[in-house]
Amino acid sequence: MPTLRDIQEQFARHLQGLPTSPDIAAQVKFNQLQNNQRLQVYQNNFKLSLVSSLAAVYPVIRKLVGEEFFDYAAKNFIQNTPSKHGNLHEYGSEFGLFLAEFEPAKQLTYLPDMARFEWAYHRVFHELETNPFDLQRLQDVDEQDYGYIVFSLNPASRLIASNYPLVEIWQANQSDNPPEIKLEAKKYFFLIGRRKFENVFQSLDEVEYQFLNLIKDSKMLGEISTALIDMFPDQQIDLNQLLVKNVTLNNISDFKLVRTSKDDECLIK
Repeated sequence: MPTLRDIQEQFARHLQGLPTSPDIAAQVKFNQLQNNQRLQVYQNNFKLSLVSSLAAVYPVIRKLVGEEFFDYAAKNFIQNTPSKHGNLHEYGSEFGLFLAEFEPAKQLTYLPDMARFEWAYHRVFHELETNPFDLQRLQDVDEQDYGYIVFSLNPASRLIASNYPLVEIWQANQSDNPPEIKLEAKKYFFLIGRRKFENVFQSLDEVEYQFLNLIKDSKMLGEISTALIDMFPDQQIDLNQLLVKNVTLNNISDFKLVRTSKDDECLIK
């Protein structure tokens, strides 16, 4: 006789359209509907809830392709990417990757990037607020140790690089009659963040994007300086200006000192 856990696992698999034990229907109590019909009702409602959840996360994608096409794509995505979370806020991160390989959407080359953009927008909206950056603590760091500082990107921030004007596309589709957007062949860099309980967009140049990306990767300030010089040998990069701007905008929320010059002296000795 199957245990309660066995029944729950088989029921969850059935909801997601996965292969199940043939006797799962026998575990469902008869009540007007036949057992298989009753299971089908549960499965249909479950899938509809996931489609609705995806529509809430990707409203611009839905508007761009139309409701019927979106629902068709969403159902295919759900079939191929079962939910692994009890929290629906966690579901749908792979939708952009799915659209990149979804044959009916292949001609809409900007769609996967737009999906990444909307997922980032969704995630930062649900991130926790951070405390203001502690400038006094930074001022107390010995100047010789600046190279060993590791700054923290505000958790309510996501960096996006794309060949498409995603912010323009997103903003245009907030109205009922969006204007036509010209897709120019160029590189765009953005930061999506939540500041004071409101999502904001920041356009970045490539230097600032790479600077913040290195911070996201937990690189020390000395490593960041070296990396930027290597990436942009023909540009004069003002690291102090980049720091001041991004601390002021709350893109950088904290820092830690991973070692000091005294540690180096001890190693030499």
